[in-house]
Formats: sequence, C-alpha cells, structure tokens
Amino acid sequence: MKKMKKYFIFAILFFLFIEKGCFSKEIEHKTVIHAANDIRKDSTLIVGNHKLIEKIIIHAEKFFGEPEFVYHEFESNTVHIDVHYFNPSKYPYKILITSGMSELPMNTPEGAEKFKYIEIMMILPKSWDLSNDNNAEENLWPVDQLNRLAHFPHEYNTWIFDGHTIPNGNPPIPFSVNTKLNTMLLILATPFGQDFFELEIDKEKTIYFLQLFPIYQEEVDFILNNNFYEFMDLLNKKNVRIDLNCNRDNLLEK
Repeated sequence: MKKMKKYFIFAILFFLFIEKGCFSKEIEHKTVIHAANDIRKDSTLIVGNHKLIEKIIIHAEKFFGEPEFVYHEFESNTVHIDVHYFNPSKYPYKILITSGMSELPMNTPEGAEKFKYIEIMMILPKSWDLSNDNNAEENLWPVDQLNRLAHFPHEYNTWIFDGHTIPNGNPPIPFSVNTKLNTMLLILATPFGQDFFELEIDKEKTIYFLQLFPIYQEEVDFILNNNFYEFMDLLNKKNVRIDLNCNRDNLLEK
C-alpha cells in the first residue's frame, strides 16, 4: 500500500481537472434489467469481450455467490458496462459490481501502468431495495453512479484509482434527495482480501476492484488539504461501516 502514496498528487490534479469544468459533458447510458442466467443463456445479450466478462463474473461468484440480476447496458459510446447485483448470504450487505470497464486500458501516468485495468463496486446495506418493482431514483442512484464512473476514464482519456475523488457534477450536488453525500472516493476493495481485489487475467493484464465510497464535501476538503491516508485513518478510528449509509455522520462537519 505504501506504493500508492506517490499517486496521491495525481488524485489532487484529477480533482482540479474536474473542478475546471472538464466533467460537464453529459452522456446517457441506457440500461435494462435482466435475470443473471438470461445473460449466460443468450449470448446476444453480451456485448464486448465475452471471455473477459465471464471471468469477472466467475471471480465475483467465488466470493458472493451467483448474481440475482444484471443491469444490462444496451447503448454506449465506449465500453459496454453491466452492473451485477449480488445478495450474498455470508455478508451483511448487498454488492453491486461492474463488468466491462476493464476491457480497455485507462490512460495511466508514468509508473502506474500496472493499474490501468479496474472494475468498480458499491456495498449496500441489506435493507437497500433493488427489487425490479422499485425504480425510485433514491434507490437506483448507486447503479447509475457505477455506470457513469465506469465510462468516465474512457470517455475523458484519464485514470482513476485508489484515493481519487470524483464529485457529482461541477459544482458537486448530492447524489439523491435522501442524502447530502456528493463525491465518490475510490478505495481498493481490501475488506474482501487481495485474492478478491486482484484478478490476474494473464501476464499482461491484472484487474483491480475498487469500492466507490460516497463522502461529504467537508471530507473531500480534508483529503485535499491533508491526504487520503489520514482520512482512511479517521474512518477506521470512527468505526465507519463499509456499506453505504446515506445519513451517516459527517466526520468533518463543523
């Protein structure tokens, strides 16, 4: 993990890049919900690298069991992104994981070339309603954010990784009406171990899985004025849960 520290400066530059308005382009990505087994039975529903997507799904299943359904993207300008929904019995939360983001490499800075392939995920509480008959915006925004940010580095020819912050617009606005959280912090998915967050595809390609952790504006300011590792220490000291809590305490609220 010490190796990650030298990339923190890039995270600050990345944030400034967005703050200057380079994230103003709005691109719509259309999705439809399918049962997980439908995707495997009907190959016409798989767009992109079939073998890569299958490897990602099989890898996730080793940790979380079979996905219950998939938010299948049917229109995209870059990579094809699906969001897989898992409800594992051995964990006290639900899991959303992308597939397809790692089909193309990100534009990594010098020295970070090994981290150019990632997939992203969100961890939700068991109470979070993602049933097919509940399409309320306050429930589906994690899916929308995963889809949006999975496309982001490919659409803007950039790189996102551990410790980077990505605001929800410029200026940042809350993700939903039911929260004041307005920025995503990317964190290596270490709660599930290195066997999970590193997936070696071949000698040339390793995929890293990163969690999207929503934070408040004051917490963003703390990271930029101090550093990512100090904020992570603060999360640990306060015993903040890893799953999404739309109304969790703001650790830096004055």
